[in-house]
Amino acid sequence: MENNVYHIEKTFTHSSLWDCVEKIKGMNPYLGPEPYLSALYKRNKEVVTMFEEQEPCSSFFLLHYSLSSVSSKKNPVLLVHGASHDGNMAWVEGRQREKGMAPLLIQEQYDVFAITFAHSHGDNYQQMIQLSNALLRIEELTKCEKIDIIAHSKGGVPVRMYLSNMGEHYEVPYIENVDKYIMLGTPNKGIDFSFRHSMPNWFIFTKNMSAPLACDSLLVHGRYRDTTDRSIYNDGGVFKGQQQMLLKWDDVYPIRTDQTLYYGGQNVYLHSRGIDRAIAEGGHLMETLQETKIHQDISVFVLAGKNNLFNYFMIGETDGPSDGLVFIESVLSIEPMIKNTGQIKRKDVLFLNHSELLYHEKAKEWIKNCLNKK
Repeated sequence: MENNVYHIEKTFTHSSLWDCVEKIKGMNPYLGPEPYLSALYKRNKEVVTMFEEQEPCSSFFLLHYSLSSVSSKKNPVLLVHGASHDGNMAWVEGRQREKGMAPLLIQEQYDVFAITFAHSHGDNYQQMIQLSNALLRIEELTKCEKIDIIAHSKGGVPVRMYLSNMGEHYEVPYIENVDKYIMLGTPNKGIDFSFRHSMPNWFIFTKNMSAPLACDSLLVHGRYRDTTDRSIYNDGGVFKGQQQMLLKWDDVYPIRTDQTLYYGGQNVYLHSRGIDRAIAEGGHLMETLQETKIHQDISVFVLAGKNNLFNYFMIGETDGPSDGLVFIESVLSIEPMIKNTGQIKRKDVLFLNHSELLYHEKAKEWIKNCLNKK
């Protein structure tokens, strides 16, 4: 399609699951490059091949899809991945070969789409614009007026921004093209995990993981290391989308371990500029979202997890009930986004961790029930 909104750069038909994958360039002037680290290179090989580089500009995204051969009245479904994932790793097969939701939906004769953002920790405003482009392309391919969206974790933030018409200032207003909004572990009232616990910062740094640090220096093996480039602050720059999701929870769950990390300062182990600095640099996005409503015709479904163990032994968030990463209360805090209580169709908690919300059979069954709900 040739227009002034997006341009299809390349089409691939050799995907392991999808009928087709399109590399699409968004033409909005706000879209542009974002900084990378080598830790962000841990992508699905097929995705790297189709982007044609390890550091794609955020003006590009991939749209993966399989169209049903059976005529159906079902809405098309768009799957939106979270941080450190892509359209394949989140929805087809996980790092531990967990089976994702996409094959099941294809089997159920849905027209299934998945977006892969260029930068998995990228600016939520840019991802909101690309989400809008993906929805326009889906409308063109399916001729359907309404689309159902399933979003995991961070992926729910640009979706919510679009549905709240926050794209109007970027020439991508909400055009009433979404029917159901299904959220899995999305931090609807923000997250402060990286500032709340010191130990994950060492783990992330020493393992070169694709996640932000809340400190700009860290004592590692007896010497201080400058970790600014890995930090969540602006002069790190790599984790803009994570920075934008920050919101303080210390009034609900007090800081029990490292107050220096949370509030800022220097101790024996690290230096932190504090969560307030990072929230300000992120433009107070989560605070803005607490005052912004989505369109009144959208049906909302939300699933939270209450298992804070990963891989049966690694303990995640312990300061309050959580899925190991996001507090349950944050995930379930959807009232600020709705205009009437009738929009809330399901609001459930299952004994799953943050990753299992993507792959566990209980989560898949829950999603199927949501899609089938009238």
